[in-house]
Amino acid sequence: MHIWRDKRTLVILFGMPIAQMLIFGFALTNEVKNSRFAVLDPSKDQYTQQIIQRIDASNYFDLQLTLQNPTGIERAFKRGEIRLAIVFPNDFRSQLLHNKTVTIQLIADASDPNIATIVTNYASAIIRDYQDELLRNPSYPYSI
Repeated sequence: MHIWRDKRTLVILFGMPIAQMLIFGFALTNEVKNSRFAVLDPSKDQYTQQIIQRIDASNYFDLQLTLQNPTGIERAFKRGEIRLAIVFPNDFRSQLLHNKTVTIQLIADASDPNIATIVTNYASAIIRDYQDELLRNPSYPYSI
């Protein structure tokens, strides 16, 4: 009975949860945009360049660094410069043409596991789309 008589208590009881839902709904989000990434691409062929361009062109990623050796990956993560590192093998093109399969390594900063999972999934989806495009094209029967 007291709650219904006191209007301030009624506002606090019902108004605070609504205000919190609105504030936290806008403040907390799982969507990741403009995540900085680094690339270690010793092969530097047309296929790796196309993949890098597609990832960089998305709203989710911004190319931050092009690394020359694997030791730069750890340094970039420690400095907080990147959230994702993409590592291509030395002979990417020849593996793709001869073995018809190749592995791309995605290394994420797991200091925030949720963001790491989201960033890895976004990059994997972009690579998968590129692979699907290659598979649909009869002149490119390759798998990544």
